Amino acid sequence: MDAPLPALSLSLAEFEVGSSPRERILAAGELGYRAVTLDARAAGLRARDLDRSARRDLAATFRRAELRLAGIDLWIPESHFVDTAHQDRAIAVAIGTIDLAAELASLMPADPVVSVVLPAESATDARKALAAAAETAGVQIADHCWPLCAWDGPIGAGLDPVVALVEKADPLAAASNRSLVSARVCSLGDAALRVPVGSGASRLDLGAYRASLSLAPLLRTVVVDVRGLHDSLAGAEAALEAWNDADLFGSD
Repeated sequence: MDAPLPALSLSLAEFEVGSSPRERILAAGELGYRAVTLDARAAGLRARDLDRSARRDLAATFRRAELRLAGIDLWIPESHFVDTAHQDRAIAVAIGTIDLAAELASLMPADPVVSVVLPAESATDARKALAAAAETAGVQIADHCWPLCAWDGPIGAGLDPVVALVEKADPLAAASNRSLVSARVCSLGDAALRVPVGSGASRLDLGAYRASLSLAPLLRTVVVDVRGLHDSLAGAEAALEAWNDADLFGSD
């Protein structure tokens, strides 16, 4: 029997609504989302900028809106994890984000998943450091490298179907990967530009994608990603509607 899918989350990365994290969180709830994924690089959400009081206030915003935290995105260049000029800082920022996810999960309903992109090779030191921190904190890391890597333990695979389409690969084949812990909901159009999921220009068969994800045994978060869209609010709204309408067994 297929596993039930996690509640669809909206990532705040490039969700250009309101002027503060609180406004964007509340806007996601008003659209109908029941989970939100934070952006670790956004002003007001960086781990180093959030003291204990600010973290409690952030958790209170989620609780009042009856929203679940579906993890944190940390989109920093993957090369920073191996470049000697940036490696120490990149690892420190990632560990700070892991600790933030763990603390927020202790304050509200949450799936503490931190999404990153690690180099497929030559990132042994970074991977070991992040795995150790995640293990200690009880946090899951979703590594969105491509091709998907067969990680286990505190590091699992993350899937961005846009990356698969750019690489001329089939995102449906990757969606049921046994190492998959987090999957994005986003799409590419014929002009190699990101387009709203569910639009006529979308190259992602959302029904079939959803059905494939239901076969991923470790999947913890499914996240709408509006990065690169001209209208992030309209894109978020369209994605939620299309997801809810998608046939679990794929479209004709």
